[in-house]
Amino acid sequence: MSPRPLACLLLLPCLGLAMDAPAPTPAQVEFFEKEVRPVLAEQCFSCHGPRKQKSGLRLDSREFILKGGEVGPVVVAGNPSASRLILSINHVRQKDVEPMPGEGEKIPAAQIAALTEWVRQGLPWPAEAGPAVVDARKHWAFQPVVAPATPPVRAADRVRAPLDAFVLAKLEAEGLTLSPEVPRDILARRLYLTLWGLAPTAAEIEAFVADRDPQAVEHLVDRLLAAPAFGERWGRHWLDVARYAD
Repeated sequence: MSPRPLACLLLLPCLGLAMDAPAPTPAQVEFFEKEVRPVLAEQCFSCHGPRKQKSGLRLDSREFILKGGEVGPVVVAGNPSASRLILSINHVRQKDVEPMPGEGEKIPAAQIAALTEWVRQGLPWPAEAGPAVVDARKHWAFQPVVAPATPPVRAADRVRAPLDAFVLAKLEAEGLTLSPEVPRDILARRLYLTLWGLAPTAAEIEAFVADRDPQAVEHLVDRLLAAPAFGERWGRHWLDVARYAD
């Protein structure tokens, strides 16, 4: 195989191949390591290896080879003549089979013979070699968003919002707890510095300390977020990333 995409191999129908196989013999392991793995590494892995899998096809483990690409498997273990992979590298003219690595190009006959014999043997592969097949669709990033259950905590009286419970649960697991609440004047200063990057005036601190509304903190945060200073504060970081300078 070559580093070019194996588009033709993705046209294969699913052949319902079993993933299990008997343990390879010492002779088969030696043949694989000396004759087959070097060919796969040289001709295939750059486009169908651990770093890149064009069209969803990966050829660096037996499981991945049998799993195939987006449409299905690319070989029939034990039957090279029915394996599109072998047909392609032999440039067989047949429906849905495209010469690989390309028209007018062909891998050496010795490499073709090695891959053909390997398929005939049933794709023996050392048990310790090759990564496990993982369905990328099961990655956490593609799962539906759900609200996790709030963990129980001993100091439940310190919980003001669900997030507090998650933080406190981790702290308690380490024998720690939340820090004492800060005075309101310090809290106001922290909110201004975090959201605006500017310290509040004495009048602004006094107004917040005197505000006894139970939602005083929420109101202050909303006001700071809605002000142009908040956008200026955080926009500056992106301007730094973009290497903007006056």
